[in-house]
Amino acid sequence: MESEKLNSFSTIPGEDSDDILISGAEVDDKLLRNSRISQNLIVWTTIFIYPLFSGLDFLYINHLWIEFLLLRFILLGAVFLLFEFVKKSNLIISLPIHILLGGITLQMIFFSLYAPLIAHYFYMVLLSVSSVFILAVMVWRPQHSVFQVLFSIISYIVILLFFTESPLIEYLESGGFFYIGVMMLSAFISALRFEYQGKNVKFELYQEKYREILQKEIRNIIIQRDKLSTSKHSLEDLNIEKNRFLNVANHGVKNPLTRIFGFLQIISIEFSDLPDKLRQYLDYIEDSAHEINEVMDRYVNLKAFNKEPIMKLEAIDILPIIKNEYKKFSFEAHDRNIDLNIELPKEPVEILGDLFSLKQIFSNLIKYSIKLAANNGELKIIVEKELKKVRIHITQSRININIEQLDDLFDSLESITKEKRTAMPGQGLGLSLAKVLTHNLNGNLYYSANPHSGLYFMVEYPLQEYFEQIENEKN
Repeated sequence: MESEKLNSFSTIPGEDSDDILISGAEVDDKLLRNSRISQNLIVWTTIFIYPLFSGLDFLYINHLWIEFLLLRFILLGAVFLLFEFVKKSNLIISLPIHILLGGITLQMIFFSLYAPLIAHYFYMVLLSVSSVFILAVMVWRPQHSVFQVLFSIISYIVILLFFTESPLIEYLESGGFFYIGVMMLSAFISALRFEYQGKNVKFELYQEKYREILQKEIRNIIIQRDKLSTSKHSLEDLNIEKNRFLNVANHGVKNPLTRIFGFLQIISIEFSDLPDKLRQYLDYIEDSAHEINEVMDRYVNLKAFNKEPIMKLEAIDILPIIKNEYKKFSFEAHDRNIDLNIELPKEPVEILGDLFSLKQIFSNLIKYSIKLAANNGELKIIVEKELKKVRIHITQSRININIEQLDDLFDSLESITKEKRTAMPGQGLGLSLAKVLTHNLNGNLYYSANPHSGLYFMVEYPLQEYFEQIENEKN
């Protein structure tokens, strides 16, 4: 086989990809096909061109040119028969080319010995051209070219030493140095061509697999479109069932929440000497219970279930919200040896927003920054004003997720809605909800995930004093 064994799997760098795997066996198989094509070109081109070299014999060795022409035909015939045999038997396909180039080398050197010394230069030029053509066109491992070059140079020197009485230097100066230099250069060209062919083959395989993936995705889209079309008439029934479930869920959640608030109040009254850390935990439990209660009020206990919950837009300083959510998750970060750093402006940063929605947004972003991180990392939160907007940067240095998985998390709520599925506990809707809420508050949320740079969230909102101006510019 004429391709060099590559790694078992490889990917195309720089493609998001990235992730399209190409095995070494696939590259070898493709290079083998290219090698057969190049071999076919070499054999047929040599069959038509090489006999013309007898013109040089006719000029300088007139009395032997017919015999030499016959020897050339014998070499070409033997190579052609071997070439056809190798094609059918799948033997080492480089063998015919080695014999062809080796035979041409020996013939041209021996024939030149019968010609005057002045003609030696022309024989070496023709031999150099033939060798460059064969080595540059043939797709095979670089060691094949190195072997052929060493064979040619050693054969040339040995023949001149043992079959001529003239000094070796005379032949070297009459084209020998030129021939040796060209042969060395040919090996380098052949190695470069093999490397180029390998990269080109990888790219072609990548394109083929990418087209297959696109076709598969198109088929999936068509199937999903057909499913949505056929299930359109059942949406009203599903909506009625959803509203019935929400009524039941609202009643089922409110009752235990009431008991939780009652027990928390009893603990605070009867155990006034609790340690500060334990009292801080109880405060977090109470805050979380209030959040659950507000979620039920906002998203469930509505007069019209088909309407979006109304947000209470007001001027809000986001810094206390970020500080509070930052503190909530500091214990979990500490347990996993994740350093927390926060950089906030000294002056308030007010935006026109909804208090509960902003709590959910920053809580989910910080929670997932820790949840998706590897241990011993660093979480950094930076709030900065820029022109008419405020930007909140959340970065995590070490992560256990790639960008495709992160895309799925941000799109999970939309996917569940389109597929008419019910969200299960632990399904990971926090990031998707943060994106939706940010959009509803006229903000933007950007994200990225990279094994080198880590996890990055960036949320931007128009500052409260510029809100109306920015909205007018959009319209």
